[in-house]
Amino acid sequence: MFYLFFLIFELLPVIFYVSFLRRNRHEGLQVIFIYCLISLGTELFSSILGKAFGISIFYFFASFTILEYSLLTLFLYRQIQDRRQKYVLIIGSLAFFAIAVTNFLHGKTSNFDSLSASVEAILIIIYSLIFLYGQIKDPSVLFVYNTKKFWVVSAFFIYFSSTLFLFLYAATFTKEEHKNWWYINNLFDIIKNILFCIAFAMKKSDKRKSPIEESYEDSYGIEF
Repeated sequence: MFYLFFLIFELLPVIFYVSFLRRNRHEGLQVIFIYCLISLGTELFSSILGKAFGISIFYFFASFTILEYSLLTLFLYRQIQDRRQKYVLIIGSLAFFAIAVTNFLHGKTSNFDSLSASVEAILIIIYSLIFLYGQIKDPSVLFVYNTKKFWVVSAFFIYFSSTLFLFLYAATFTKEEHKNWWYINNLFDIIKNILFCIAFAMKKSDKRKSPIEESYEDSYGIEF
């Protein structure tokens, strides 16, 4: 029952993006939409395709980790304005892909690529903090929480911060332990998708207004 509930929340961001398509054509949100589609497809079809073609579940989730990292890092790379800070993403990506591809090619030791997922979580947390710091320092951003990208990056940060230690130990879990503990991942995945839905549903402002401008506009109908 909980898994069905989880799948519904995997589908919701896709529905919200399409429903508010005009609001989501900019700010790089197409990348997040593609990520949501891949995440939904992995959950729905990995077990079916694995059994049909005799492919280990390890390779499906290892591939998803690589795709997930690539899409989220691409989104954050486009959002971070400081060129020096972008080098952190480039160096981090070189380290991640070296680890992830090596693990992928050398076969599985469990059903979950714990090392790659843990490195991904640490790097995305760092990138998210860099982005949020830049937003706070940017004088043109009056209220950080009024932007779509804030809610998207917050979704990354909350999800990976909450699941990092789960990923670190996941490779050592027995099937029973995995079943019992993986509810943590599913719960925070639901929270992540709720934040995506908020971002996709938000109106996109054509230009930033100061609080004084907004109060005049609301009171007198004067548009600056």
